[in-house]
Amino acid sequence: MVRSKQDVVGTADRIDAGPGGSGDDAIACEEELVGYLLADSVMLPMTAAFIGLDRIRAPDLRRILGEMYAVRAAGDLPDWGTMKRRLVRQPALARRLAGLHAIGDRSPLDPGERRSYYDGLLKRFLNTHRAPTSGGGDRATRLSNPAEVVAISLLAADPSLIPAAVAAVKPHQITNPLLRRTFEEMVAAQEATNSEWGGDGVQPADGADHLTQGLRAVGDAVCPDPASRTGEFLGMLARIPGADIAAAVERLLGK
Repeated sequence: MVRSKQDVVGTADRIDAGPGGSGDDAIACEEELVGYLLADSVMLPMTAAFIGLDRIRAPDLRRILGEMYAVRAAGDLPDWGTMKRRLVRQPALARRLAGLHAIGDRSPLDPGERRSYYDGLLKRFLNTHRAPTSGGGDRATRLSNPAEVVAISLLAADPSLIPAAVAAVKPHQITNPLLRRTFEEMVAAQEATNSEWGGDGVQPADGADHLTQGLRAVGDAVCPDPASRTGEFLGMLARIPGADIAAAVERLLGK
């Protein structure tokens, strides 16, 4: 049974404290995010691409998320059962994990709602954890559209989609500077060598490594069926302001 929107949103809709956020808002957002990841660890690689452990303010949540990252990096699934076994000798963390599991149980059951729910959590995290600076903040806080992450992850998983992306989106339309650089590298790799990005052709530039690690894994996790990637990719493009979807479709059709 799909839960109602009121049940699903829970704490997340109440976390919008503006730049920096209050301490309570930030911790509540961290709890919501880690709880969600326990329920849906498919999105963990995308989370790792934008949220380093140093950005988690609560020490116990930082340790739990660090354990989840380690499990995923080892090729295992950091779901509730796996994490409970991993933390069995750490009673305090195990109790904290049980509370996060309860939070995760309130996340959407319907796959169609999960993506938008996660997008909202990620945006809220970046909002409540934004450090006040005279400039534009650090690179990770400048993400404004998680659809960019999914779209470029799908390009990493299926480089045949790159020509359609080039037809639809100009680099300046990618709001996150690291994603913008990654997109430019993908295009350069295909144009220069006609080889798969990240393979034997053009490699990611220094400074983008922490973002580009796992992008292909995210694309594979988000859309494991290659036959469905084109539709998923077009759906993500449609959520990038100014993207020319018609031009992308024409390129895909060979026109």
